Amino acid sequence: MAHPKHTEQPQEPLSQEESPLFRLPPEIRLIIYKDIFVAPTTIHLSWVHGCYCRFRSFLCKLPEEHQYEKTRSGDLCDKCREDHFKCHPRQKPPNKNAIKRRTYIPPRQRQTRVMNMLRSCKRVYYETIDMLYQQNSFYIKHPYTLTELCKYMPKERLSSFRTLSLEFLPENRSVYLSRYECLPLPGWSVIARALKKLDGLEFLCLIMRPYQDQGNEIQAVEKLIQKAKAQKYFAVAPRLLWAATSDIWGTRKKSVRGCPLHGIHGTESQCSRYYGF
Repeated sequence: MAHPKHTEQPQEPLSQEESPLFRLPPEIRLIIYKDIFVAPTTIHLSWVHGCYCRFRSFLCKLPEEHQYEKTRSGDLCDKCREDHFKCHPRQKPPNKNAIKRRTYIPPRQRQTRVMNMLRSCKRVYYETIDMLYQQNSFYIKHPYTLTELCKYMPKERLSSFRTLSLEFLPENRSVYLSRYECLPLPGWSVIARALKKLDGLEFLCLIMRPYQDQGNEIQAVEKLIQKAKAQKYFAVAPRLLWAATSDIWGTRKKSVRGCPLHGIHGTESQCSRYYGF
């Protein structure tokens, strides 16, 4: 059934001098800006390369206690079953035969997102753009999103990031790509160069999802990160989090090391001792 046509009355934009927003004191505007531009939880950034945008953002759906990148370091065991895969709004439904119907969104409602507000007024942009990147926590699920972000985003905006969690798989690319729609998986040197551009970071968490032979992967990645730190690729010492991943059948792989959350084996992980987390 076709949607009824919506008729909207055209509105003339107000000048900055006439805008009620800019008549308010700067302190009041700051409160309003924080309510709009500072998210209540982590913001996910994802590469989509759509017709109208290359990236999209969406809020994290996990409760705070399951966002391990904020509080943990080292290895997680098979009991740590929560990850951010379900946060994506385009996740596949449990029933593959289910038909997902799109909800009609009026044109005016489509224009109420944060980025559209930034585009609407230069003064709003300059008063809020630093707040958007400095006071929010960002999570990138695939390293290709990070490398593409560094291609399209200006240097001054990249320097505004303060909190970032980046997830990637050191080995076994076929399993990783099957879950993330066959996006290219950049090499470590490309990822490190991209992280170097985020020179304003105050918190960096690298989430590794090893598939098998975890001990060898830990040693290999430790050497790479140690070399990158020596070459000053990171603005801040990264926190490492090793999380059990799923294989192609959806079975969780059990971590063989000590889990800082559940205390499996009762030992502290090698990464925690090495980096002093």
